Amino acid sequence: MVLDLYSVVIGLPAGVAWLALRVEAFAGGRGDRFISGTPSWLRAVPAATAVYAASLLAGMVATAAAGVHVSALMVPNLFLVVIYLAISGSCLRTQLRNHPQLGGWSVSGLSLTIIFATCALMHAVTAVLHVHGGLRLRPPRSGDRLALAAAGLYFLSWCAVLYRDAIHDWNLVPEEADLVVPSAALSGR
Repeated sequence: MVLDLYSVVIGLPAGVAWLALRVEAFAGGRGDRFISGTPSWLRAVPAATAVYAASLLAGMVATAAAGVHVSALMVPNLFLVVIYLAISGSCLRTQLRNHPQLGGWSVSGLSLTIIFATCALMHAVTAVLHVHGGLRLRPPRSGDRLALAAAGLYFLSWCAVLYRDAIHDWNLVPEEADLVVPSAALSGR
């Protein structure tokens, strides 16, 4: 479907960039790039995101308005929307928190922000297509989505750890990592 393709194509460049950086890290390279300051193209991203999200939402509303067939099989997709938006928000929050001190942005962090936002949108579209009746989900696919939700929650927990600075560099193997448990984590705050 066109709507499904439209929901994921915007994340393709970010996915390719992130994958290339991961391959580079596994090969012993830097595994990230730094964007100094806030170039004009990066300043345009929030407005472009709003236009993209509004157009995708309009497409989803138009599709759902054609007919509704609600099913419990779409619920895992809705959980994934929430989980992936939380991960994307956590990645963005980290970028925004680090920007004043670093004077720039992490390409890897920005890529993850975009990847998880587009994953959330793709699952929202999948739910809408299912509600519309244009997509038939079988129970095994829904089970796959439950497994994705569990993996997403696990990744979200690591995003929280990284945000709290409980680990300083996730590119290091665990025995090399500088593990620090902040006092706020110990006190439960």
